[in-house]
Amino acid sequence: MIQVDLRTHCRTDRESPRQVYLRELSGNDELSDASTTELIDRLLIDLPGAAVRAGEACKLSLAETDRILAAIFRSLYGDEVECHVRCEACGAFYESSFTLTDLWRVVTETGPEDDELLERLEGPDGQGAYRLDGSCFRLPTGEDLAEVAVFDPEARAVALRARCVLEDDGRHPEETLDRVMALAGPTLDTDLDGLCPLCGAEQSVPFRLDRFLFAALRRERTLLTREVHELARAYRWSRREILEMPRRERRQHAGLVLAETAAAGRWP
Repeated sequence: MIQVDLRTHCRTDRESPRQVYLRELSGNDELSDASTTELIDRLLIDLPGAAVRAGEACKLSLAETDRILAAIFRSLYGDEVECHVRCEACGAFYESSFTLTDLWRVVTETGPEDDELLERLEGPDGQGAYRLDGSCFRLPTGEDLAEVAVFDPEARAVALRARCVLEDDGRHPEETLDRVMALAGPTLDTDLDGLCPLCGAEQSVPFRLDRFLFAALRRERTLLTREVHELARAYRWSRREILEMPRRERRQHAGLVLAETAAAGRWP
């Protein structure tokens, strides 16, 4: 079971604990083309005290969603992320690695002006609303993003702000409200600084945790098919039974079977 604390860095000392509980991924989840919200809904466990239960993932803020995705990623691959980047200048491919812990530290760094905003920020209340002086807002959710997806990027930002700003006395410019919302709900959706080791060119590398996680799962589908084949051959389990197994348990059994196959000289 995966347990995730949904509180963000800046409000942990002021918020009551908000926990969600997830089951481990199975082969069915790994093969699914579900959206982020659908995947989280599949994994949520209804336990006493859970802040969100199955069917309610659309209510999660984008910050909370990223905390859950980070926990899922760590359960599968650990904390380190390895990206393959193509240099825009020379066309060469190179690897860039970092940890989710370090990335979280970067996206939650604050300056003096940020700290002053956070000191004045109140909330969240029981409905997830924050208040900055005469302005009141909530954090955007996956449901909000789905609703504004039809707009172009500029109009999308305007529509998203209109959905999330509940009260506005006009004292703060849009940039200030956008910044305080980002501080209250930081996400792992960011651009990284890339440096080509061959030509030395610098470039901005977009990192989207949800896309990276799903791409990693897709790359493993060939291996998953092999695991299903070997387990079915060795144990006479059905495909359905194998795909319903927790990933960790399936891989342990597959490792034993493949090791035995290799020892017997039947593995190339």
